[in-house]
Amino acid sequence: MSIHPKKFAHRLTECLEEDYKPDEYERALATILADKYREFGIDKFSIQPLLKGTFMPKDNLVEYLADVFNVDPKWLSGEKDITPKPSR
Repeated sequence: MSIHPKKFAHRLTECLEEDYKPDEYERALATILADKYREFGIDKFSIQPLLKGTFMPKDNLVEYLADVFNVDPKWLSGEKDITPKPSR
């Protein structure tokens, strides 16, 4: 999967904004990933860079988040442009 960090961050924010307010994004994502840090090779300090598009997520993290938000992983990664936001 070809991941585009800035597109990923923008699309991750789109997914989060459906259920959370902007000031809740970091906490919400930290909660979603709380038990998965080791599995994805990240830590709690990776959350803000993920949301800013300055951290390159691994494929397995993109797949997991796509599943959580019920979207196409290729859309979430920025590899595929589909409008409107696709569901799986």
